Amino acid sequence: MFLHQQDEYLFFVTGKARMQNWVKQWPGEVYRTPGENITIHCHTHGDIQEAICLVHWYNNRDGKYDRIDKLPQFSGRHSEHKKAKHSRSSFTLTSLELNDTGLFYCNYICRINGTPEQYYGTGTRLFVHFSTENVTHGSPLCTSNITEGKGKNHLDSNGHVGKFKGMKYSVSTGNNNICRPVAPVSSPESACARISVPGVMDAEGRVDESRLRMHIFKNGGVSPDERGQVWRFLFGMYPCSSTALERHLLLEQMAVRYQVMKRKWQQLLPGAVRLRLNGTDAELLTAVKFFDQRQDREQNQQKYQSEEAREKMSFLQLQAQVLFERVTFDLEELQEAIRIIDKDVPRTDRDLPYYRNEGLGNLLVLRDILITYAAFHPEVSYAQGMNDLCSRFLEVLDSEVDTYWSFSCYMEKFSKDFRADGLYRKMELEAALLKELDPQLHSHLVTDNMERLTFCHRWLLLGFQREFEHSDALRLFEILSCDHLELISQQVDRARYQERLARKHSLEEEPVKELHAVNTDFTFELFMCATILLENRDTLLSCRNEVQLIQFTSSWLLTHCAYSKWQTFGWRDYSLELSLRCGSGDCMLESIWLPWLYTQKSPGLLPLSPAVQECKRHQDAL
Repeated sequence: MFLHQQDEYLFFVTGKARMQNWVKQWPGEVYRTPGENITIHCHTHGDIQEAICLVHWYNNRDGKYDRIDKLPQFSGRHSEHKKAKHSRSSFTLTSLELNDTGLFYCNYICRINGTPEQYYGTGTRLFVHFSTENVTHGSPLCTSNITEGKGKNHLDSNGHVGKFKGMKYSVSTGNNNICRPVAPVSSPESACARISVPGVMDAEGRVDESRLRMHIFKNGGVSPDERGQVWRFLFGMYPCSSTALERHLLLEQMAVRYQVMKRKWQQLLPGAVRLRLNGTDAELLTAVKFFDQRQDREQNQQKYQSEEAREKMSFLQLQAQVLFERVTFDLEELQEAIRIIDKDVPRTDRDLPYYRNEGLGNLLVLRDILITYAAFHPEVSYAQGMNDLCSRFLEVLDSEVDTYWSFSCYMEKFSKDFRADGLYRKMELEAALLKELDPQLHSHLVTDNMERLTFCHRWLLLGFQREFEHSDALRLFEILSCDHLELISQQVDRARYQERLARKHSLEEEPVKELHAVNTDFTFELFMCATILLENRDTLLSCRNEVQLIQFTSSWLLTHCAYSKWQTFGWRDYSLELSLRCGSGDCMLESIWLPWLYTQKSPGLLPLSPAVQECKRHQDAL
């Protein structure tokens, strides 16, 4: 026997890949309704066609791979067909049920030149849905898109599977115009998913964090197909130094811990487990139905776990229970947080495709994440705006567990912005930066206090989420979160400028003068905010009272910037490359250039750079 049925590291197979030997499997993705049938095909290429092989079919459930002919839920409903030395094989599953949703793989075990080798098909994602009206065939869901892979998978002397190189994954957000089902609790395939950016991920799955952040900044974000996987590293859910194997184990631990945490507050507040509905919102009633269906599917899948998997989960649950045993809740504060969450969640981005139709159930997933965070972070609890931020993570990651931990990592850095002192600090910094860049505009907006700048806080708090078109806002959020500009434009350029001055003065035998100090608290988001203010300088100066200011700042971004899109921008040797199409491109380009100008301490109102002026001339010509 070459393969252990319950081996949990099927993705890792040792040995070098021989690209001429591989297995093609189709269809890659298929949608069916309960009661229908499905047939999946496999075809071998290369030397495998000349060998006699054993062929098995596997099903992925909760990250575990089990042979289909050994699983009781498929008994009497499946059949396999093999042809010509098994170089062609097909698998049919009849009378589909909702809990048949999952990943299916064909597996070839054979001897080539006396060496036992193992090959896997490229995989088929089956989605069993009550209705296919809202699902586009062939369109990517935010689970895993399995692309055709080639490679040879060697077995060790004991028949265990080592590193697997025959399958390529990309975890994606899919097409934003497609209505997706309720997010799963966990996404095991993300642990072994690859990032295709050249030079970012090594063979073991470790990520070069510096290269990744530089790529995000220089390329204006990442492609939607890779956004989910990149965010798991960008925001700290997965350590960049972790291997794929380590992430697989880490994700299991995080999934169990999250479930234990959620169960703890649900047991203490059973009345808060379900969202209270007033009966007037038909969409929310539908959301509860879809959410309950997801819960039923998850419970049904757990019934078919192997005994080994159950023992492992029991051990992890015991560890988590010990870890959180002494955690106590202030029930009064938690109930107040839940009350606010229940008001905010129904208003969260319901116009996005992610929350349409069956995706309405994701509102309940978002609610559970926010309550769990508030329960275990009482020093932060919940504040308005967190629902919009967390929704962004849920849409991109499409996993309850992954969203919770990524959101928690993000909040470790930015939770202070949701407190009163953090708000005031942001306004202080923005006012100080504006004073450096444009004293006249600063004097007009900031008179006796900074109340006139409070409108900027929403922009900074949510990363301009409501001010730009949705896809652009996601890209901007990536750029703001990569922290690359602060390291490059302010530190490296200042160091080079100091070096040039030092060389000049050393030749003249004069003492080197110290450069002006640079406030490193001025982050890219503050420059972005300042850029928007400077771009609308004349209109802001014309506002003579609070009412005019509020009216303008509440509407102009929606009409001026929301439809605007930038295409690409780069920062290479301090030269900017940007293809401008409309207004927000100016904002982005200016906000890249402003830090450089700031470090040079140009006197008075900083002039536009030649690069910016050239781009403006190009835009006017268009």
